[in-house]
Amino acid sequence: MKVTSAHSPKSKGEFSRGVYFHQTDLFNIYSEMIMREIEGYPGIVVGGININNLRYADDTVLLTTNQTDLQNIQGKVVDESASKGLTINCKKTECMVVSKKKEIPRCILRVGNEIIKHCRLL
Repeated sequence: MKVTSAHSPKSKGEFSRGVYFHQTDLFNIYSEMIMREIEGYPGIVVGGININNLRYADDTVLLTTNQTDLQNIQGKVVDESASKGLTINCKKTECMVVSKKKEIPRCILRVGNEIIKHCRLL
């Protein structure tokens, strides 16, 4: 199945069978495939249900209760993305810690050799 498309995100790609697909639709399919690979990873539990990711449009939030689990889940997302020809834009990626502690702990995440920017909740 060959996909051809222009550079505009709103342009259409054409499958060799003549079916038209928006690039955003293709991204959503890949995103779903990647997120299914992390279903068993620990996240936060809400109402007895484990939630380790939230998605809206092309944004994804990974949720865990500690830095080690977050690095593991993020590593899996990076690996699964790479296997599908996608990369993580580290310049647009941020890490935020939400805590009841007075001193909010820092979270240091890496994608390869790059360190993900830590942002603070206002």
